[in-house]
Amino acid sequence: MKKKFYSFLVMLLASSTMSVFADGAPAVATFEDVTDITEPVDGHMSFLNEDDDEREFFVSGDYAFASGCVHDWYYWYWFGYANRTETKFESLDDQWNNVVGGGFDGSATYGVAYASDFNGPCYVTLLTEPAVVPGFYITNSSYAYNSLTGGDPYAKKFDKGDWFKLTITGYDADDQVTATKDYYLADLRDSKTAYIINDWRYVDLSCLGEVAKIGFAMSSSDIGDWGMNTPAYFCFDNFGAEGTEVLPEKNVVLSLEVATFEELEIGEEGHMSVSTEDDDERTEFVSGDFEFASGCMHDWDYWYWFGYANRTENTFESLDDQWNNVVGGGYNGSANYGVAFAAEFNGPCYVTLLSEPAVVPGFYITNSSYAYNSLTGGDAFAKKFEKGDWFKLTITGYDADGVVTGTKDYYLADLRDEATAFIINDWRYVDLSCLGEVAKIGFELSSTDTGDWGMNTPAYFCFDNFGAKGTEVLPEKNVVFVSSTGYATYVAEKDVDFSETGVEAFAVTKSAVAGQVHLTPITEACAGEAVLVKADEGTYVMSAAATTPAPAEGNLLKPAVADIVADGSQYILADGEKGVAFYYAIPGTTIAAGKGYLNIDGAGVKAFLFDIDDATGINSLTPTLSEGEEAIYNLAGQRLQKMQRGINIINNKKILK
Repeated sequence: MKKKFYSFLVMLLASSTMSVFADGAPAVATFEDVTDITEPVDGHMSFLNEDDDEREFFVSGDYAFASGCVHDWYYWYWFGYANRTETKFESLDDQWNNVVGGGFDGSATYGVAYASDFNGPCYVTLLTEPAVVPGFYITNSSYAYNSLTGGDPYAKKFDKGDWFKLTITGYDADDQVTATKDYYLADLRDSKTAYIINDWRYVDLSCLGEVAKIGFAMSSSDIGDWGMNTPAYFCFDNFGAEGTEVLPEKNVVLSLEVATFEELEIGEEGHMSVSTEDDDERTEFVSGDFEFASGCMHDWDYWYWFGYANRTENTFESLDDQWNNVVGGGYNGSANYGVAFAAEFNGPCYVTLLSEPAVVPGFYITNSSYAYNSLTGGDAFAKKFEKGDWFKLTITGYDADGVVTGTKDYYLADLRDEATAFIINDWRYVDLSCLGEVAKIGFELSSTDTGDWGMNTPAYFCFDNFGAKGTEVLPEKNVVFVSSTGYATYVAEKDVDFSETGVEAFAVTKSAVAGQVHLTPITEACAGEAVLVKADEGTYVMSAAATTPAPAEGNLLKPAVADIVADGSQYILADGEKGVAFYYAIPGTTIAAGKGYLNIDGAGVKAFLFDIDDATGINSLTPTLSEGEEAIYNLAGQRLQKMQRGINIINNKKILK
């Protein structure tokens, strides 16, 4: 079959040589001269008939385009032609469509190439003597474009770093390579210039020199066990025409490559090096599409701005623990994470995009162990946080000209409102989309604890997955303020483990003694549950439970998820005439959100006191009686002057009269 093909080419060459010398260049292949198209409009080269299997090439202008067909398999390969105006790809019948719709410059007919590797070499042969072919016009087929932009069952959707390339090789009359040219139909390697061709583009072939034939091969970054996964199609027109090649304009906005810090090499339980002379030369480090400013003075064992670590310890005992975070490890169990030391005296602290300006979705943040240790317990330089205190990160976006695009405040601790007080002790997402398109982002820490030299609170935070998408959720209340009474109610906004919090926790349950409630010790509480806590006066941070606990059985304490106006059926914790107890809330009294209360029909009971339970370590708050005095109560807890008919309670015993 090849012999027949090349014999026919020899005859064509012999009959066309004179026209080459007369005109000076091979005639352009416009494909308007092909006659066996299936339909006058929206047709294509025939490939479903037995005769089509005999076709080894077709001719347009002074070029022969290799073509193959296996009609029994509804299969064709190498080169074809079509006059489709549709640009969609919904089925294999649309393999003839191109992404523009129609030929170059509004013409009807254009070429279609199916240059899959397994079909073998794909050639265009000159029907003249060897000549310099100026070039041709090219665009993506709808099949390839659909795959590049959305993926398909066999190929991936293109993302940063991907490419789809046509390699064009010239051959002289002796079949020796004259030169090779790569042309990218899609190039997403650089986010600043990323494109997928969706219009007609000129490809200059003059660099190949004088050629007798030209070969075409396709490749892409998406390959599998059977070769390239991307559909091996392109469309072309006016082959041999003059034109000017212009690099395609950027038309793809790529997702930013997230900075996970996992590619940065660190020893086990280690951190960024800050102890050598070379470290002083480091002004930044890179992860994903972001450059993080970093400074070091190794002689002083000092670093600033941004660093990274893979510590799993979450404690702070010495300055070496400045690299630890309060969770232990990176976000979602990853190893590496970023550490920021953003003290004001170090100067501006920036993250710069390595791409063109873009909207940065956000990142994950948590408190460093150093800051958390200070916030919850104070240190030699800073106070323990109390009601009204806050620790804040101010994030500022800048465009390419250094103009501010937006500012966002994010609180790492906020104790201004008792109902929502929190100190972050887990990974939290920070949404940065409000900053708009930015070229760089600045970070600055501040707090209520300031002195003569600025902020006293350690100026550290830890972060991970910078540039990732996520959902920002306001941190749940996890701070309890215990007054001098030694008691407080607390509504858990997430599952809580009290074992490491410094407080004792209790469910308030029914007592056998009328007019009293029983305090049942608990170590965990489920989200939404109200509990009573006992501790010395101070501020306490609750810890998340590792597993989901069951609600305390028989807990009478109700949560105020929002402010509640008492209607005469509530009892609230107070230090009254009978000591700390649950006292009747006068109608109209506001029960603040985040507090617990009893909703009991007290039938005139002024206060529900705590009964005696040695296991709780809580003394009874039942009024002390004189020796020999016997107090009498009914089942509602109301004191009686004398025994009544029915059940009476005397000295905590039920007596029937």
